[in-house]
Amino acid sequence: MPALTMEALLACQPERYLERAASLRRLAGELGRVEGSLSSSPSGWRGRAQRAAEGRHGQLRDAVRTAGRLAESAASVLTWYGEEMRALQARARQAAAAATAATAASGR
Repeated sequence: MPALTMEALLACQPERYLERAASLRRLAGELGRVEGSLSSSPSGWRGRAQRAAEGRHGQLRDAVRTAGRLAESAASVLTWYGEEMRALQARARQAAAAATAATAASGR
């Protein structure tokens, strides 16, 4: 794996990852509300049409639930990444400041 340069690390914008994570969490919440609205079986159908409608309804509910879980999982990863990038940037800035101070103290 190639090394990340100091410039590339400091150019990263961890807040962008955290913003996207928040958006995904909002999406997961909305999908949860949609899933909740799909909790009742479809009505107004009879016989084979009702069975088909219930089957499709169940598939839709499951797909919405899965999408919500995936959005929440992606949000967790982006949050972790954003926080790690923020911490790495802080360490890089401290290291650069320490190196600058050491160079100044040595008279170079």
